[in-house]
Amino acid sequence: MAKVSVIVPMYKGGKRVYRIIRSLLAQTYKDMEILLIDDGSGDETYDIAKATVEKFNGSKGKSLIPVKLYKRTNHGVAVTRNFGIQEAEGKYVMFADQDDFVNHDYVEKLVKAAEEAEADLVVGGYVHITDQKKKMLEVSPLGREFDPYIVTAPWAHIYKRQMLLTNHVEFLTTSIGEDVYFNMRAYAVADKIISIPDMSYQWIYNTESVSNSKQSVISDKVNPLLLLNRIYEDIDNEAFLHSRTVEYFFARYICWYMLFSSRGSRREDIEDCFNKLDFWMKSHYPGFMKNKFLNWGKPKGEFLKFYVFVQGYYFLYRAKLLLPVLKLFGK
Repeated sequence: MAKVSVIVPMYKGGKRVYRIIRSLLAQTYKDMEILLIDDGSGDETYDIAKATVEKFNGSKGKSLIPVKLYKRTNHGVAVTRNFGIQEAEGKYVMFADQDDFVNHDYVEKLVKAAEEAEADLVVGGYVHITDQKKKMLEVSPLGREFDPYIVTAPWAHIYKRQMLLTNHVEFLTTSIGEDVYFNMRAYAVADKIISIPDMSYQWIYNTESVSNSKQSVISDKVNPLLLLNRIYEDIDNEAFLHSRTVEYFFARYICWYMLFSSRGSRREDIEDCFNKLDFWMKSHYPGFMKNKFLNWGKPKGEFLKFYVFVQGYYFLYRAKLLLPVLKLFGK
């Protein structure tokens, strides 16, 4: 069996970390280690994590799973995950977030798929649920071309650790999109990527999460151009970078950002951000509006709901009505 390292950053998780730790300790796959990294919480998070490990690891006759507990000063989730990759000892690396939990066969399914296919990277799916366990969305990849771009969080993936180290694939310390940057870098260097129809990861919707709050309005503190530039500049694989799929992904990302962040933003900020992102897209992908995926040629694996939003967004763009419409959501 191949050893797997599961990295869990923790920051002021309190009692929420109990659920993810317990679900990882209950995994059917035993050739693994768990790295619990407290990123300077300053509360009871580390103590709760330690007590949970002591209570459940090896309980009820189950074999012990090695757990490494770290307590560090605060550096943010990107630096914490990068630290975990360096400290890991497994052939494969996986990630989990402190608010979530996983099914008992989460690790087993992904590592089995990676080993059987000799893949550098495997993309799984997830169930997006409320804290009361009400289902909001189910994502089950079926081996289609756009599957990796639907799941851009690091969880629900398994990566060959050596691939990450050799190619210096790391999380970007930025105000937005550190997950997107990491996966785009990984996709560009992986020799073989597969996706599997699995939904073992349970993603809990948290309205107070950083990603749900810091991107809700356009501001100087959240700069999508930094993310786009770093992805474009740090990827050496030209065939990957200029594929129609990646071109569509960038256009889709800009659409999502503007629709998500315009509501409640100042109209002058909306116009400024729109112009900057439009200039970036035209500079790096001059013919992007001829992309077949922006002309009713839906990429296989794309959600119909999201695709309709993208088509509507760029329909208004062509008609030169997009900016006035976006500004209607502003103040």
